[in-house]
Amino acid sequence: MDVTRRKRAELELALRDNVLRAITESSEIFLRTSDWESQIPAMMAALGEAARVSRVYIFVTETDKDGRGVWSQKYEWTAPGISPEIENPDLQGFDYMNRGFKEWAEKMAAGQPVCGIVSEMPADVRVIYEKQAIKSVANMPVFVQDKWWGLIGFDDCWSERQWSDPELDALQLAADSLGAAIYRQRVERDLKENRDFLMTIMDNLGQGVTVIDGSGKLLFVNAAAAALVGVAPEKLIGHQPVEFIDPELVDDMMGQRAIRR
Repeated sequence: MDVTRRKRAELELALRDNVLRAITESSEIFLRTSDWESQIPAMMAALGEAARVSRVYIFVTETDKDGRGVWSQKYEWTAPGISPEIENPDLQGFDYMNRGFKEWAEKMAAGQPVCGIVSEMPADVRVIYEKQAIKSVANMPVFVQDKWWGLIGFDDCWSERQWSDPELDALQLAADSLGAAIYRQRVERDLKENRDFLMTIMDNLGQGVTVIDGSGKLLFVNAAAAALVGVAPEKLIGHQPVEFIDPELVDDMMGQRAIRR
């Protein structure tokens, strides 16, 4: 009995370590790009293979036209021989609060993972999973900053799997990594929009505006400043003003609104 328990513990730890390696690789990819959606297929495949599951999928929490919370499946990976469910219309706009998943939703909204063996679930929940040939399932909540964004789900269609704490901890780290990647993309997008808005304002000012770096090279030149030297703004970027005009006129070109960075 002790040997069996020890072997089970060793297997659980090995699975956890495999998942952690997959998460590390995915996190490194996320750090190299803010486009997290382009990396989702590779991330799910790595997690699915590492955790030895049948499916990995991502649902987003949305609000329907009646103001009800619903889940919609956006991404999916399946192991060889497992039928995909990404085209299943029942998994779009899924009214989880009224279809047996109220308790699960409340737990995930509170940051807790949920899992179970399908044969032990209530009838209304069991029938949904049985249609997809699922025997065991684990769902990890995904939070973007402090808001519940959705979930990453893991299906086992081969066995009535008992999910161990080490496994669940590792899978939750995967969900946290995704949430961090989504948040980073939002921050970078907002910064770009704000920067573009500011540049549009400065470019339309009647007075010359320039932005220069510590070495005196131009990072930004608005139309009014460029007009003083008769050179298109984009041709001035990366150069010093003295390359185009008399040093005595540099201050006139830069006006009173030179910004040093």
